[in-house]
Amino acid sequence: MSSATTLVRTTSGMDADRRKSSKTNEKTVILVRHGKTEMNEYLASNHWADEKFKDPLLYDTKLSKAGIAGAQLAQVFVKKLEPKPELIVASPLSRAIATAKYVFEHDQTTPRAVCVFARERVFHASDHGKTRKELEQTHADFDFSHIESESEPWWYVGAENEKKTFGEVSLEPVDVFEQRMDDLIDWINDRDEDVIALVAHWGVCFSLTGEQFENCEARVFKPGSLKPKTGDFRKVELALEDSAQGKALRALVFVMNEITGSVPLSVGLAVGVSLGVASAIASKF
Repeated sequence: MSSATTLVRTTSGMDADRRKSSKTNEKTVILVRHGKTEMNEYLASNHWADEKFKDPLLYDTKLSKAGIAGAQLAQVFVKKLEPKPELIVASPLSRAIATAKYVFEHDQTTPRAVCVFARERVFHASDHGKTRKELEQTHADFDFSHIESESEPWWYVGAENEKKTFGEVSLEPVDVFEQRMDDLIDWINDRDEDVIALVAHWGVCFSLTGEQFENCEARVFKPGSLKPKTGDFRKVELALEDSAQGKALRALVFVMNEITGSVPLSVGLAVGVSLGVASAIASKF
């Protein structure tokens, strides 16, 4: 199924308690977050929770110089990992493909492919990508057959009147993203390879593990240790709302970030939302 046509799966009262996915990886997965990007560096001095924040519209943001250096350094660690990957997979966003090339530069024989399910949830313009035709011209060493159309978007676009993140691009609904994480695990499990390296994004890593991945961080996950929705994006959603609670949460995240550079897990909001949520979303951007 093409990601451009991924269906929205809504969650209502009867199945709300069954949101936690029963799917888990049947293969060993080397999970890697992409290197630091120009958008990451912009966000370091222009925090998304600031009421004055503007999306700089860095479509399909690329690795920064620091991101390239970090990916090259990560190669030293990845070389030592056991078992070795039988397939190298990347999200089709350019930052993930570039990271895969640097991190696995020592390995020029293992097949490489993209999987559209591994892309980041769309928050900013930087989470929009390039068409298959454009990507194939630049990255001939990757198999792009998982992207069905040569010219149509494979990232989430949304309706014209849909909610925009920070007024610029459509925020990918949490239902769509969570369905995609189930699809990603299915895709991995359907592969013939037993060990797969997956270069993806903060949102993907958070959903599958419930933990924060730094840029270029790599971890090995044995079968049964990755599960979609382990990281709860329903809570993250609260900070993106235009409600009083959402605005209060963003303001607190911004203030705490200004003071400490991060948001403590133990702090609570007056509106009753744990800042464990705020910590998660603060470190994403």
